[in-house]
Amino acid sequence: MEFQQTGELEEDVWFDDVDPMLLEPSNNLKQRKLSVALVDEEGTDGLTKHVAVDCEMVGVGYKGQESILARVSIVNEFGKCVYDKYVKPREKVTDYRTDVSGIKAHHIQSEAVLRKLLALAMRDIQGQMPISRTFQYLKKEIYFSMTFKEFKDAYEPCKKQVEGIFLLGPLMDKVTDFRRWEEFQDVQREVADIFKDRIIVGHALSNDLKVLFLGHPRRKVRDTSDYKPFRRLNKGSKPSLKKLAQVILNKTIQAGQHDSIEDACVAMKLYMLNRKEWERSNKSKGVLKQTKYFCTNDSKSIKDEKRRKIKIFKIRNLQKKRR
Repeated sequence: MEFQQTGELEEDVWFDDVDPMLLEPSNNLKQRKLSVALVDEEGTDGLTKHVAVDCEMVGVGYKGQESILARVSIVNEFGKCVYDKYVKPREKVTDYRTDVSGIKAHHIQSEAVLRKLLALAMRDIQGQMPISRTFQYLKKEIYFSMTFKEFKDAYEPCKKQVEGIFLLGPLMDKVTDFRRWEEFQDVQREVADIFKDRIIVGHALSNDLKVLFLGHPRRKVRDTSDYKPFRRLNKGSKPSLKKLAQVILNKTIQAGQHDSIEDACVAMKLYMLNRKEWERSNKSKGVLKQTKYFCTNDSKSIKDEKRRKIKIFKIRNLQKKRR
């Protein structure tokens, strides 16, 4: 960064509680004129020594303020996806955060829940709007693999009511993606097996490990939000993954809904492009000899989770008594 000299000396600007190293200009980061490819098609499709992870969360509790895992994606060193699964919610989802997470009800809810959701939606809008608007309304909420004509043909038999619930068989047969989700415990175990003895890469990994309830040795964690040369690009504070992708890779991401696979690929590409300098700095600081965990299963997040479940249990009991 070059400064123009003026006749007067400008007053120094001081930053409290900021590492001076973060304020130094970063000379080893080169901005690409052309967008960098995130996936190396010639690379292997299997697991590698380094893997990058990114998770999508949905909101639970009051106004969806607390987060639980909804999707986890893992890519290898070549940017190829080796793991991508939706997770069944363990609590009632109050905010899917679709605008950011890209998660909709059909991704993580069971077929029975979706049948009821679809039935209620049809009952509410029957007779109030034309079938074309009904089709658009439902297609926005739940993924359909059918055309409007197919929907219209399947919709007619569903107008019969049995105790207020529509006969949805012909229509529900056309709805896809019901069984893509899996139980949290299964996903957690599979992800832990992948992480074992590997270096994990990601952006703000503490958030991902927190919702996964997993820990990992700090010496085997490469977090792009903590890497000092990257933080220098944001005046010492943690940069967003979107900014790093734009400045370093000349690539635009997260323009709308987030894609966990794409985010993981970006984090991996950022690491691989700066791998030598990154590992050299870790070695000089003694990071590779650290035995502490980046996140542990007996951390504060676990205790908070237990307190929240106890609180929910007490509220439900109180509601039952009032009834």
